Amino acid sequence: METQPHSCEQPHAIQRAVDLALEHFAREGFNCAESVLYGVMAAFGLPGGDAILRAATPFGGGIGRAGCVCGALSGAIMALGLHCGRTTPDAAQRNQAYARAERVWRRFVERAGGEDCRDINTLGFSHPDHKEFCARFVAIAAELAAEEIAPGKEWSAEDHRVQSTRSGAGITAPGPSATPGPAQPQDSG
Repeated sequence: METQPHSCEQPHAIQRAVDLALEHFAREGFNCAESVLYGVMAAFGLPGGDAILRAATPFGGGIGRAGCVCGALSGAIMALGLHCGRTTPDAAQRNQAYARAERVWRRFVERAGGEDCRDINTLGFSHPDHKEFCARFVAIAAELAAEEIAPGKEWSAEDHRVQSTRSGAGITAPGPSATPGPAQPQDSG
């Protein structure tokens, strides 16, 4: 099944994604991952429905409240995957999705001050102001995913290299190399 990237006719889709994510998070009792994914899906008319939203549930609280990668960031990356992910083993499409995901990750880390709940959620999950505190991360993640998906926001490989090599307050990419290079066509990850 082949899908095309979706676009949104609404000029305020980025703000709408943020607003919907925050509303879902604060007033409707959903977690950070579910809320970001929902807000971006709804604002841009991305496919997925309830099954995709259910898949986001365990990512809340940094994967089941383990404090690992922030659920809001995970929701943003899932939304991005709905927009530019692949359904066939197309290396170019995979590489584009990886580059865009890395860019969202980097920008999130720069703005939030980290990627893991245990580092950025300094109040902890049991604190009465936890939801209010984490709303900031929900807003950041929804905004970054929406900016990446917004019509006219196509990035070239050169744009990715420029973005990836800028110094980001001492932030380095995870893994064996701190400087992202071209993705290897042989890998399946």
